[in-house]
Amino acid sequence: MSNNFELLSQLEISQRVFPTASEAVAQTTNRSKAVLNGNRPNTYSEALNLVQRVFLSRPEIAPQVVVFTSPQSGTGSSWVCARTAEVLAERFPGAVCVVDGNLRSPAMHRYFLVDNNRGLAQAIVGKEPILDYVQKVSSKKITVLTTGASTLEMTPSLSNGMVQRLTELRQMFTYLFIDAPATNLYADVTLLSPISDGAILVLEADSTRRDAALQAKDVLLAAKFQLLGAALNKRTFHIPEFIYHRL
Repeated sequence: MSNNFELLSQLEISQRVFPTASEAVAQTTNRSKAVLNGNRPNTYSEALNLVQRVFLSRPEIAPQVVVFTSPQSGTGSSWVCARTAEVLAERFPGAVCVVDGNLRSPAMHRYFLVDNNRGLAQAIVGKEPILDYVQKVSSKKITVLTTGASTLEMTPSLSNGMVQRLTELRQMFTYLFIDAPATNLYADVTLLSPISDGAILVLEADSTRRDAALQAKDVLLAAKFQLLGAALNKRTFHIPEFIYHRL
């Protein structure tokens, strides 16, 4: 079990990083505006921590298919997912694929600077091989399956198609990272439990409320997810960022 999991067991006593409701709304709004203006959250240190603890500490039992989610939108969960994939790809020779499973609010095409005209939504209803829908990211050892242009709503039939397509990807890549919608807002993430090896819950320091984090944990456990760890994103570190790049 990752030491990062201790973050979840400490939620009820970690008063400093969990604000009041009014503070959370104000801070999330400000950070969302920053992302829209092109400023990505600084996620390298948290991604490095996840890679070391969840994937490299015991590589013989490392999870292959991991779902990234958060209690609410705006935590930077998509960025943590993408950055963790990058850090893992830099340190491990296996093939890494990032899937944008958030049909409601896609983000991976913006992070990796690829088009979003064709992706998961088309693969769910299409007949072509799954590799026809993915994109290789230039200059990176990462493949991406974006959402594709769509307004699909997850129905039981569509969810079965998504599980089937992601199962195909699992057989072709060493690691599959799936960015999922917010746990406390939508039920979409629970559909991914049968094909995943576990979930990572992304919390936002000084923004995510304690009760929201606990609710998200309960939802994931009820859906039979193995909770691999928690990423406390956007923390203030006393160690300068350049030092983490040398670790």
